[in-house]
Amino acid sequence: MRDIILERLSSIEKEREIEILYACESGSRAWGFPSPDSDYDVRFIYKKPLEWYLSLSQRKEDLDFKITDDLDINGWDIRKFLRLGRKSNATVFEWLQSPIIYSEKNNFRKKTWEQQKDFFVPKGMGHHYLGIAHNSLKTSMDGKEIKIKKYFYVLRPLLAAKWIAEKNEIPPMQFQKLLPIISKHKNIVGEIEKLMVQKENAKEAEIVKMNPILQSFIEQEYESIRSSIDNLESVFHESGKLDNYFRSIIQP
Repeated sequence: MRDIILERLSSIEKEREIEILYACESGSRAWGFPSPDSDYDVRFIYKKPLEWYLSLSQRKEDLDFKITDDLDINGWDIRKFLRLGRKSNATVFEWLQSPIIYSEKNNFRKKTWEQQKDFFVPKGMGHHYLGIAHNSLKTSMDGKEIKIKKYFYVLRPLLAAKWIAEKNEIPPMQFQKLLPIISKHKNIVGEIEKLMVQKENAKEAEIVKMNPILQSFIEQEYESIRSSIDNLESVFHESGKLDNYFRSIIQP
């Protein structure tokens, strides 16, 4: 599949007249809890020729493609990527932490991380992850059953928000790396690990019974984390340094 992905990325570069700076896996495979039938969620960052940026016209800054052969692929222009990173967009920080990299040019990930990390806003990102957890809760739980993948769509952002609330740091992308934040809740970790083993062999749409232990934990933690995040400060930084970095990338 990796060869197929690399071939597709190469074709996109030629067809769309772009240069792909970085391509990685996002979604459940990168988060660490894929199902046997999970799609490959490939995300890439690209740049266009310099003249493209020197225009008064409003330009489309992303590329989307139809999902084919379990391959879900799309990309963002470097200007969009850095602009969202300046706003502490969680997706930017996740892509730069992906454990699965398909391509990279000029040490892009390390250089860009060094630029973006200063724009991390704990309060904003914390509320973002809580919002994802809340929406997943609202749309998937009827009190009796839940899609097994939805459990992780609730737990991962909840633990990411808890990481921010307690450590005031950018949370890890991978689910397993988030688990230490609840290490004192050994019974909860045990239930989650059982669920992870179950998911390894479960299809994406598989339904499981609600776990009352996890349900109680989720509800209690959500309220506690929300209160903690509300008390965090929102600090923003000047973007002159990031502007210079952007210019260094798009110039030939």
